[in-house]
Amino acid sequence: MRYIVPILLAFFLLSCKPSIHPEAPVLVVDGFIDAGGFPQVHVSTSIPIDTEEHELTSVFEHVVRWAKVTIDDGEQSVVLTGRTDLSLTPPYVYTTAWMRGRPGRSYKISVDYKDFHAEAVTTIPEYVPQLDSIDYTKDDKGDFRVTVSFTDPRGFGNYYKMFIREDGENKTWYSAVMAIASDEDFDGGQAELEIMKPFNFKDGMLPVFKSGEVYLLKFASITEDMYRFWRSFDDLQVFSSNPFVSVTSTLESNLDGAVGCWAGYSSSIYKIEIP
Repeated sequence: MRYIVPILLAFFLLSCKPSIHPEAPVLVVDGFIDAGGFPQVHVSTSIPIDTEEHELTSVFEHVVRWAKVTIDDGEQSVVLTGRTDLSLTPPYVYTTAWMRGRPGRSYKISVDYKDFHAEAVTTIPEYVPQLDSIDYTKDDKGDFRVTVSFTDPRGFGNYYKMFIREDGENKTWYSAVMAIASDEDFDGGQAELEIMKPFNFKDGMLPVFKSGEVYLLKFASITEDMYRFWRSFDDLQVFSSNPFVSVTSTLESNLDGAVGCWAGYSSSIYKIEIP
């Protein structure tokens, strides 16, 4: 697995501080529902990491497999089924085929595990964004930078986020670094974003793609609270890797009783094929 930092693992690392005395664990929820898609929820507990004693592989031992995860859309309430799915990272997910996301509808999630209880409400945006173009620029070393452009509909209140994954067996969507936008900056105009590969521990942030690589890009319309979450996620991810910047902020979250997010997306999928 090339990238070992899906959003769930990032929560583990960002929510923990090196300490001799472990802090009490908290519940971590990483869930979303796409317009037209089934809900997908990962549940875990956080790890207070002592960097001298813990291996990153230990995060998988904290995946929760016996939680009760319920989603209510105002018409029906469905308890999700937990199952192993080797195409996802981590390979255990709560989902159901009895509920599909609908634009404009709100969904309440409730998660119960031991003494933990968490809940949140998200709404799937009505607007499904479309890209105007995907541009490839080759540098002197033969690598490529990928830039996308899109046109924002007039009227403030639109927020956008890009996710990316390799076109292969792993179906986990990773956050494209800093690929987030608010139309406060370009209402009714055209916007441009550079797409970078997801953060990984070996290479950090990689702005370039190699010839012949194939990726899938999910361009999502998101709610304001998810915009704040992903902005805080990017800030922590970028600034925490800079030894000259002190990071004191925490992740935004729309969950009560847990850290993480429960998100609704309206999205379109594109293939990035590097020449």
